[in-house]
Amino acid sequence: MINLFLLLSAVTSTVLLADVTMYGKTGFPMANGEYPYPGAVATSDRAIPFGTIVLINNKRYVVKDRTAKWVHQKFGQTFDIYSEDSHKEMLRFGRQKKKVIVLSR
Repeated sequence: MINLFLLLSAVTSTVLLADVTMYGKTGFPMANGEYPYPGAVATSDRAIPFGTIVLINNKRYVVKDRTAKWVHQKFGQTFDIYSEDSHKEMLRFGRQKKKVIVLSR
């Protein structure tokens, strides 16, 4: 007999190499209607649904926003982490190539 709980909780993952950046408070809601908060991330990949969990540097983020379409066209796969760090710290972080693990059920 198959354990239904194990079947429903099965998670698969995809590993991507992506450009990762940070953004701060904008005063505007994200594409899902919520305001940005730590743990939220935007992606340029419209195939990744809102609510998808991604791991970047072994930290858990939830896809809640989209970047502009031109970002994907110019840079390819990108993830933009919401941060409450100072503008200076975000500039120091810059654009980094990171391994991103996309978890899906």
